[in-house]
Amino acid sequence: MPKQSQQTSRQNGDKAILLVTSGTTMTKPRQVFDDIQTQVEKTWPDWEVHWGFTSRIIRQRLAEKGETIPSPAEVLATLRARQFKKAAVQSLHVIPGGEFHDLVKEVNGFKQMGPEFRLSLGTPLCSGTDDLKRVCRALLADLPPKKKSGEAVILMGHGTKHPAGAVYPALSAMLEKSDPLVILSTLEGYPDFSQVAQKVKEQKITRAFLIPFLTVAGRHAQRDMAGPGPETWQSRLTDLGVTTTPVFKAISENQKIVDIWLDHLKTAITDL
Repeated sequence: MPKQSQQTSRQNGDKAILLVTSGTTMTKPRQVFDDIQTQVEKTWPDWEVHWGFTSRIIRQRLAEKGETIPSPAEVLATLRARQFKKAAVQSLHVIPGGEFHDLVKEVNGFKQMGPEFRLSLGTPLCSGTDDLKRVCRALLADLPPKKKSGEAVILMGHGTKHPAGAVYPALSAMLEKSDPLVILSTLEGYPDFSQVAQKVKEQKITRAFLIPFLTVAGRHAQRDMAGPGPETWQSRLTDLGVTTTPVFKAISENQKIVDIWLDHLKTAITDL
């Protein structure tokens, strides 16, 4: 579980930051949440920091293990009951997809309850052209140090059927223009693995690093991207004659990526 806020002096509440992510059931990958919270508390020391997971499935799985992580709505209800004056909600999602739009509805619902509890919402990582340019630069600046000339880097995003999924081909095109051997594709959207396979054949790629384009390197990274199962990207690339090296490093471990989220949070706080 993300660490508890160190702010304990405000018994009646004043201002809070709510960090929101889909979540993960895996313990080790969640270390990145603690790292982000540390930065947030250092930058805004007078604000109480809370977490909410938007994925109902992940919250349910954690509950089955005896661990309770609240939804964003539950956190906001608690803050309102504690008579907080304002809260900045920051999405740590990658794109403004379905979970983010559900969050928008929840925040707007609390806004309609009255002006005594002011709320603002910071946008996800890839929320505009400037964001995509920054993400592209951040990814290219953080390629594996052991990568040699001619070796590829294949980034696995989650993907979605939501219209916001258009972010992925846009970012993929930006990356390819800068470095044709940096390939972004997705599990559940477009581009998908068939585009990876096509580029592997076209560029005669024989070695590649596999890296998650995900907030955390959780189950998708460890069970869909890599691993011995026949349907993992690693196995499918092996079948194509590609020697792969999985790198279990989430994008939230890239400081230049985290800086984008923090800039969005800064904007949300200013809007209050």
